[in-house]
Amino acid sequence: MTPCYRYGLLDPRPLPVAESVNAGLLGPLTLGVEVTEPRLAARCGLGNIDPQHRPEGGSVAAIEAALDWPLPPPPACLVTIRRDADAFGAMAVFSLRAAGIPIGPAMRARIDLIGRADRFDHGAWPGRRGLPERAGDIEEAGVGTQGLGALIGGLVDPAFTAGDAAAAACAWIGSGHVPAAWSARAMQAAGTLFTAYRNGRIRLTELDPGRIALVEGCIPGSLRLGYRLAPVVVALDETPRGAPLIPWRRITVAQWQVGHVDLIRAASVLAAREPGWGGAPAIIGSPQGLPCRTAIRDVLAVLRDCGA
Repeated sequence: MTPCYRYGLLDPRPLPVAESVNAGLLGPLTLGVEVTEPRLAARCGLGNIDPQHRPEGGSVAAIEAALDWPLPPPPACLVTIRRDADAFGAMAVFSLRAAGIPIGPAMRARIDLIGRADRFDHGAWPGRRGLPERAGDIEEAGVGTQGLGALIGGLVDPAFTAGDAAAAACAWIGSGHVPAAWSARAMQAAGTLFTAYRNGRIRLTELDPGRIALVEGCIPGSLRLGYRLAPVVVALDETPRGAPLIPWRRITVAQWQVGHVDLIRAASVLAAREPGWGGAPAIIGSPQGLPCRTAIRDVLAVLRDCGA
């Protein structure tokens, strides 16, 4: 399928190199998809499709909203701020619609899979489970239903451009297939996650037994590993990143299912202390593009005050 649009990944860092990248993508013919940084979203001339990150929250994923959103005119530029299956999936939906390709029941079912995964629509928390003792115990990473886990894992690879990622999401929506290399890498993910846990690169702690867990480290699937201990998980990533590398500290808070804690309220309280906190009812995070200053103990206190 010939691309109908341009695609781009915005850089939220307050650096000259980031502004150079962003200036080439933003403008009157730009549609944002989950652009959660307000100063960048404001420069998306065609608007920003981000139903879950509104102040009041939302239960519709971007990929689902893209089914009915006004079709941007080619050659618009579709941009996002994260390597996310929901964001790239929404770009794929726009591309399919612009190409006049009907979205049949099987395609809609795969769109719904991404939507449910993005909303953390997992059903009731299964309760506390033992931590893995071998790679075979790991079910938090892998190929997943219809290859969704392999798709999600492949899309985060920085070697792929936003256009590559949108094309891969489009192909998966159409066929349910991902590149063989992505499936193979997904099958190795459980072993990678277990090795990181065994070697101490992923550390799990109960902040509030049975209620809130802490995951330290940054390995795909590690946040979900925290759900073995509690339905609310705080994830701390202190891995330097960027080009050039800068010190990094990112905090993410997620819940297995909406209802364990009021994360919209928690994000508002945390943003009053450190502007930039935000997110959706199921997951929130510290400011984009800047190392987080908020201490874990303060996050824990806010979560307790918000019902966790």
